[in-house]
Amino acid sequence: MDILIENLEKKIWKTRGARFNAHRRMRLNNLYSTLSVTVLTVSIIGMNLCIFLPDYQSKSTLVTLLTIGLSVFVLAISQLIAAREYGLKAINFHKCGCELSALLDELSILKVRKTVSEQELKQIFEKYEALLIKYDNNHAGIDVKQFKAQHPKEYSLSRRQILFICLQWIFQIYLVYFLLGIVLPILGFYLIFN
Repeated sequence: MDILIENLEKKIWKTRGARFNAHRRMRLNNLYSTLSVTVLTVSIIGMNLCIFLPDYQSKSTLVTLLTIGLSVFVLAISQLIAAREYGLKAINFHKCGCELSALLDELSILKVRKTVSEQELKQIFEKYEALLIKYDNNHAGIDVKQFKAQHPKEYSLSRRQILFICLQWIFQIYLVYFLLGIVLPILGFYLIFN
């Protein structure tokens, strides 16, 4: 019975940690997607103003084509980002994590009593399964990896493995928004000023 309790406790603990990591990832996606679209939009406005500079009036056709193309791209990417519902997903992951914390506390109280019936254990497991069904958006694999990186001793991870997981986390969250909010505007201004 102790092994079952220990396994269930570990499963809930790991899922809770992954859900809180997913919450953090969704919040960051929401923030950086908004920032990058805003920076790109402001850059497009700046590119349009370049035709008023005396040396760049001859490039008005290039500026017009470039800004129309980027504007359509911003419109499309904004719709895709809105459809992902990062903010709503972040809230749901956080709620799930909080409810899993309460369930973990409930299991801990039973564990302290040292007399846990099979029925009580089954109820905790059913509550855990019900929570997973209630919050049907599952966390991503990177959320579990990040949780393991946060507890390297528990999962016997080397520094190299932790670094690799951190790089994956950075890649999945920041790279797209870096390209969208920094590289595209720089490329656009480069085409105009070159």
